[in-house]
Amino acid sequence: INYKLFGNIPYYLTGRLMKILSEAEKKPKTAVFTVQLEVAERLTAAPPRMNLLAAITQFWANAEIIARLKEEDFEPPPKVLSAVIKLVPKIKGKDSPVNDKDYYRFVKTLFKQPRKTIINNLRNGSWADFETVRKILKQRGFDEKERAHNLDIKTLETLSGDFINS
Repeated sequence: INYKLFGNIPYYLTGRLMKILSEAEKKPKTAVFTVQLEVAERLTAAPPRMNLLAAITQFWANAEIIARLKEEDFEPPPKVLSAVIKLVPKIKGKDSPVNDKDYYRFVKTLFKQPRKTIINNLRNGSWADFETVRKILKQRGFDEKERAHNLDIKTLETLSGDFINS
């Protein structure tokens, strides 16, 4: 199946829609949505503003804001700012260190308490004991005080592979 998705998404459904798309076996060739500007900025975030929604979405798609809309672009005008986002699925190679399901489980643990350090979130998430978590992070050159919001998508993918395959 080769399909494209376009639409004005009810803002309260955006997060749920991103989850459905991330888990879909057959992803759309392109998806273009009007969403709340704040959500669009979260979807396209990069370090040091990485977040769970960005980590999940950017794992499967290249996400970009292609337009910012004003209140007067709508009738009646909404009370929030809007943006148009474009999502284009990434082509995953067989060299990916982790499968989708494991990656999503990993980043959910990593971002569960965003103000906590990586080492504490992973340890509390039962990924490994404290010393194993410390060892893997040290091998990757991370400071023990590092937080998930400072990691880019490629680093998140690599790190998830390290823990899942350990």
